[in-house]
Amino acid sequence: MQVGDAAQRQLLRDAIESGRIERLDEINQIINATGALQYTLDQAQSESTAAKNAIAGLEDSEYRQALMFLADYAVARTY
Repeated sequence: MQVGDAAQRQLLRDAIESGRIERLDEINQIINATGALQYTLDQAQSESTAAKNAIAGLEDSEYRQALMFLADYAVARTY
């Protein structure tokens, strides 16, 4: 986590390492306050675009279309 103070980073690190969720509300507040979700979405969209650009030169086929779909789906899914 690049944004946030040392205490926030430590709380998140401890929660990840231990798997405990007792402080989930506080963790959610940190994630929202630091913009971590938007940053992650922006990065996912960037990688999806890069993937689609990498296969754009391939001959159009059902396989290419499936790869294009997967690149978008990976970003748009909600679970």
